[in-house]
Amino acid sequence: MNPTRTLLLAGLGVLGTAFGGVTPAHAAGTDDAPPGVEALEAFRNPEPRRNPVTNRFFLKSRRFEITPLLGTVPNNAFSSRFTVSVNLAYHLTEQLSVQAMISFAPDLGKRDVKSLVPILLRQSSDQSFEQPLDKVTLSTAIGVGYAPVYGKINLLGETVLNFDFYGFLGIGLVTQTEYYATRSANADNAQTNDEYFDLTPSQNEVRAAPTLALGANFFLSQLVALRLDGRMLLVIDDKPAYDRDNPPPGLRAISQFQVSAGIAIFVPKMKPRITDF
Repeated sequence: MNPTRTLLLAGLGVLGTAFGGVTPAHAAGTDDAPPGVEALEAFRNPEPRRNPVTNRFFLKSRRFEITPLLGTVPNNAFSSRFTVSVNLAYHLTEQLSVQAMISFAPDLGKRDVKSLVPILLRQSSDQSFEQPLDKVTLSTAIGVGYAPVYGKINLLGETVLNFDFYGFLGIGLVTQTEYYATRSANADNAQTNDEYFDLTPSQNEVRAAPTLALGANFFLSQLVALRLDGRMLLVIDDKPAYDRDNPPPGLRAISQFQVSAGIAIFVPKMKPRITDF
């Protein structure tokens, strides 16, 4: 055999042993695969996305909510208003709902008039001075609720309290009674504020009231939640008339802020969660 050919074949054999027999040291899917291979594999075969709703303790989607509430109107300067309300809601999703609320505030006559009214009458030098004031007795609102925030609070390291925050935007109506407070006939001998003035109703009115609300639900069980609600009703009303025979022209916007708390009841029964923790 030609010596040159023998040397050439031997050299090719060495090269084949050195390079041709080498296999990749890292294969995709092995424990020691480099980050680039793992990233490429994750991109080609992504894991199915989990629905975050399954991790909620409380599910509201496709459930009705009935909430009786008790509240007050703290920003009425002339009368104390205490409200009894009922809120009805249907939750289309975990975040979105349609809601309607009706509130009733009983009219207690002179008993719920604040002390500011007789003070103003005493300070007036005009004996015929009349102080106008309004009392909203009934209000309604219908609109859309949105709850974008859901969270959990760890109480004392033992109990987990689940909650969500919501907003509400809607339109409503209010029914109010207009009054005039005047000095009573025996005002000079009056010993109490109630004896110092008389309260005369003027008229009943129904006014439009755009409504904005913010609140929170604290879920006590899969059926019941504690609801805290604060809402502002923007009432479009006439300007106050200190002379009944010459009322001023134009309208004004009055904000009525209502704070309420109640117990929300959800029906039907909540569907079982996928994850229990």
